[in-house]
Amino acid sequence: SSNSSSSSSSSVPPVGGLVWELPNSSSSSTHQTLMVWLGPLNSPALTHLQLTYSSSPWLLLDPASCAAGQGLLPELQRLLKRRYYLVERARAASMVGLLVGTLGAAGYLQALSRLRHLAEQVSWCGTCT
Repeated sequence: SSNSSSSSSSSVPPVGGLVWELPNSSSSSTHQTLMVWLGPLNSPALTHLQLTYSSSPWLLLDPASCAAGQGLLPELQRLLKRRYYLVERARAASMVGLLVGTLGAAGYLQALSRLRHLAEQVSWCGTCT
């Protein structure tokens, strides 16, 4: 991996400022790619990466504490179960509401318009308010 903010022709989009390329193959290659983490196990970057690539196998090593493990962190497994549950609840909904917490943010109208457009394109979304 390299710290680069420029976009490349990589198979995986940049995550947290990190950019890397996977071998040329189908888009399902991320499900077969072994992810290895060297660093603190309580790192927000690890949580972000494991959320993004939760279906990939993981090896974890914290050199500072000599802790090692494999798979997703236990708290992340609980978070994923909750996320899947909420996604299913959203799919079962007959109406979707978009709430805006601040109207003072620059570009909120364009962002809200884009979200509404995306919600209306989803076949399971009956009404978007």
